[in-house]
Amino acid sequence: MCAGRDEPLPAGSPYIFVSSSAMAEEATAVMAVLGPHALALAREADDPETNQNFKVVRMRRCADAIQDAAQEAVWEIVTSTGSPPQERALRELVELTDQGFQCPRGSNIYLGSRTWFVWDTGRKGAVRDC
Repeated sequence: MCAGRDEPLPAGSPYIFVSSSAMAEEATAVMAVLGPHALALAREADDPETNQNFKVVRMRRCADAIQDAAQEAVWEIVTSTGSPPQERALRELVELTDQGFQCPRGSNIYLGSRTWFVWDTGRKGAVRDC
């Protein structure tokens, strides 16, 4: 378990925001990683495993973990409604972000058991051409 509290977002932190559909009105799930913070939200049909139809997972990177180029970042689940597929997909997204994965806006990536649409990605404070 991570010690302490959440850390502020340093300049240059990577971020990515993905959804289950390119059409906002059709999306039933979203995930985001913003530096040391990660969140997944889904409103989908009842899951027989959890008997819930709204699912939430929040993760954070442990600030107290030793992190250098040779060691993976340590992430912990802070909050979860108990949806293993959503937890797995969010873990895959934070792993990609930690590895410096870059994909253009509008592309699709496969995480967990579905394809996700990339709404936005980049680094905090970076200047981009729009």
